[in-house]
Amino acid sequence: MEHKKFLFVAVAFDGSEQIPYFEKADAFWLYCMEDGKLKKRQFLSVYSKDTEAQIRRFKESMTDVLVCRNYSPKAMAVLKRSGLSLYTFEGGADAAYKALMNGELKPL
Repeated sequence: MEHKKFLFVAVAFDGSEQIPYFEKADAFWLYCMEDGKLKKRQFLSVYSKDTEAQIRRFKESMTDVLVCRNYSPKAMAVLKRSGLSLYTFEGGADAAYKALMNGELKPL
């Protein structure tokens, strides 16, 4: 994974041990990287279960990378067009982040 000055990685979260599908996520852990090192981890709630609203929120955010269990075809197409790098993972949020940073995940 290419290192930029700042990198924002959002990992889906719903309180379970497995990260959820994009459309089912209640929240996201947002990992802020500076020069390749974790600087901060912040919880980002998603108040709307409306997939279109979630897509708009990520298109307008500073997020660079999005990790979810999976995405609907429509969500994947719109998110990719907005410039986000998309990844899938089955496991917990911290494990997903670590796998991404270790280069173990392949972009969709």
